[in-house]
Amino acid sequence: MSTRFKADNLWAEIVARTQSSIAFGTLDIIETDYHTVWQHDFSFIVRVATHLKRKAQEIKRQDRNQQQDEPFNPFLTPEPELTVADISPTHLSVLNKFNVVEHHLLIITREF
Repeated sequence: MSTRFKADNLWAEIVARTQSSIAFGTLDIIETDYHTVWQHDFSFIVRVATHLKRKAQEIKRQDRNQQQDEPFNPFLTPEPELTVADISPTHLSVLNKFNVVEHHLLIITREF
């Protein structure tokens, strides 16, 4: 169940939703190795996913559930356990189901 967006409590909602989604088994934390790459004077962390089997299985399941004449929308009807807050009439915030970093929040449109 998502809450109304309030800037002063968004971080607390993200943390609470992350913890409950992990406990419920809805959030899949993808293990990664990371490397620091330097380009000129800037460093970047590059993450390499080491295990993507569950994500591939979930995408296949979603493909079967959508009609073939519709474009694929991975955010159609987000899982309530992953939905953090209503941001506006056109957007909501959802935890990334297959995250590689903690508290990976997505701001998505309500319509495709």
